[in-house]
Amino acid sequence: MSVSLLPLLRTEKTGFFKQVWASHFVSVTVWAECMRRVPLMPREIRMAYFLGFAGACILTSAAFTAGGYYLLPSLPAVLGAALLFVSPLYFLVAVMKGARGILDWSALAFGLILTGPAVAYVGGGLDLLAVGLLGGTAAYLLRRARGRT
Repeated sequence: MSVSLLPLLRTEKTGFFKQVWASHFVSVTVWAECMRRVPLMPREIRMAYFLGFAGACILTSAAFTAGGYYLLPSLPAVLGAALLFVSPLYFLVAVMKGARGILDWSALAFGLILTGPAVAYVGGGLDLLAVGLLGGTAAYLLRRARGRT
């Protein structure tokens, strides 16, 4: 996500360390919205917008995470489990909203198909990395095979 977003934020005056610092603020929400909004903005205000939006997202998510942590014991178990499912569901919807071409859609499809086997066989916290690597590579190879390099 950082690799696709940072070139849109960069100007002639943007130093290397500012870009590295900014890359730490990339999240699914920030990436999805900035990929949609930033190209329409003047280049000189893009980094400021990104940092402000990312900061607001971090503060909001931290506040709701703290609230959820303290409220979870008082909720029924089914509702608590359903609330935990909101995060991956949001990730899926955000990625679908940003998908444009066959590469995006095929990477998403391969990722969804590979998630079950990756969780079952890879596990150990590396399952998401394996799904992204395998799904993205498969989508790239499919796109190249169709003649779109």
